[in-house]
Amino acid sequence: MVADQVVGLCRMSLKRLNLYTAHEIVDECNKIKSVNAEFLNHNDKNRPFFTNWDSILSKYFKKMPTGYTANYFFKFSEGTVVMRHLTSSPETKAETINLVKLPSIESVCLALLKELFATDNIDNMQLSSITLPRHLGNPIPEK
Repeated sequence: MVADQVVGLCRMSLKRLNLYTAHEIVDECNKIKSVNAEFLNHNDKNRPFFTNWDSILSKYFKKMPTGYTANYFFKFSEGTVVMRHLTSSPETKAETINLVKLPSIESVCLALLKELFATDNIDNMQLSSITLPRHLGNPIPEK
């Protein structure tokens, strides 16, 4: 299913409901046959969110070209992106862009993993060893 359709279905299913938590919203969205919603809690210690991705990713990937937000369909493969306005847009209207700065996607993967995990041994790569700073979470202000 196309992302816009999923969002539309979810929005329609939430109309006129009084929902008070993210988990209630997820439960309602999951009542839709083709949707599998999940709440990603940025304060969960088992699923931490990391910040400052740009400092690492910008070393290996080029920025998306201006005007890319006019497209709705993106296909990423082997370091390139194919962009189309719609999935039904003809192949002749598709724009293909090379996004990697290094000679190959394999060299990007190796360098990126080494920088992220501070090791090139895949057996030593664990979520706890990621070198990016963790998101501190957003405190809920008292009333």
